[in-house]
Amino acid sequence: MSYFPKKGTLLDVRSPGEYAHAPIPGALSLPLFSDEERAAVGTCYKKRGKEKAFELGLQFVEPKLNSFIETASSFAFPLTLYCARGGLRSESMCALFSQAGIQTHRIEGGYKAFRNWALKTLSYPYTFHVLTGLTGSGKTELLHQKQARGEPILDLEALANHKGSVFGYQGPQPSNEHFENIIAKTLSQYPPDEPIWIEDESRMIGTCHIPTPIYNQIQQGTFIPVTCSEAERRARIQATYQNQTLEDLTRAASSLRKKLGHERTEKLLSALRNHDPDAVLDLLLPYYDKAYQHSLLSRSP
Repeated sequence: MSYFPKKGTLLDVRSPGEYAHAPIPGALSLPLFSDEERAAVGTCYKKRGKEKAFELGLQFVEPKLNSFIETASSFAFPLTLYCARGGLRSESMCALFSQAGIQTHRIEGGYKAFRNWALKTLSYPYTFHVLTGLTGSGKTELLHQKQARGEPILDLEALANHKGSVFGYQGPQPSNEHFENIIAKTLSQYPPDEPIWIEDESRMIGTCHIPTPIYNQIQQGTFIPVTCSEAERRARIQATYQNQTLEDLTRAASSLRKKLGHERTEKLLSALRNHDPDAVLDLLLPYYDKAYQHSLLSRSP
């Protein structure tokens, strides 16, 4: 069975905490146990054995049976369920829904089987065409143009929910495990022999770490330089970050103090508070460009 059913609804019946950390991409959460209930059942299993833990689990679940059926009935059918290892949690939920007349499938091996598939997918050989260039040169725009023409792309910044630079914060990011999962899902959609377009990135995108097998293959890819005028760069960078809050921008600027030095950082903070984008870019572009040149040198044989 596919981990990404084309019809119906994919449901994760693990606890909310397990789901929040890393689900199968596209899954919705319908937990059999709350985080507290799962912990209590686990403790009971260790201290009193399997039978007592099962009895405690039933006590938690029985009052929620009608609610489970009502919620499940609101989803598109068929339902595809999974738990941690394809065990009792998904098995019991499948039995409940089947008895209620709901068409239900179960992923054998659960999330663990999917995770093994994801790690294997990340280790496959890929051919990357890497768009490289200075910050603001238009790499992301070009990547999306490739996508619009139907060419395979891997937009790591979109998957990480981060623009890649120190000012790239866009909100909460996925866990590193989930980041790997959604990369694997994206790659699995493309023919194995077709080149994939991607942006040149550092190893970390915010808090997300590019999987080592993918990062290493990116470094071995074909690099295509992207250039534009200084005026275009400035306009593009301003447009990219104009919706960020002053709080987010100043926090990011403060994190550069060791690299920029105290005096330049204070000038940068002052320019941000005074809403002077030209002064901000005058201070930032040399830093960005130096970092880019360093990355080129580190890649040279």
